[in-house]
Amino acid sequence: MTQTRIVLDPQHKPKAELILQQTGITTLSQLFSILLVCYGDHLIAGLRGQPLSITTPTPQPRPPVKSQHQNQPFTQMAGL
Repeated sequence: MTQTRIVLDPQHKPKAELILQQTGITTLSQLFSILLVCYGDHLIAGLRGQPLSITTPTPQPRPPVKSQHQNQPFTQMAGL
């Protein structure tokens, strides 16, 4: 595997460090690779002024959550 070095402008390093801290990504190299792979197409489309068609997943209905106390008769507290 060949390596390529990237120079990060010092003014952008605090933002990069914050992203590392917030996400758990461990190196600036990993951060750049992730950004390139995940957002490269968006960047190209945005710079060319072309809308990028994004497919949004259709939400799946969730099964109802059953409570532990569901179907238990109400009992009044003593002394009330």
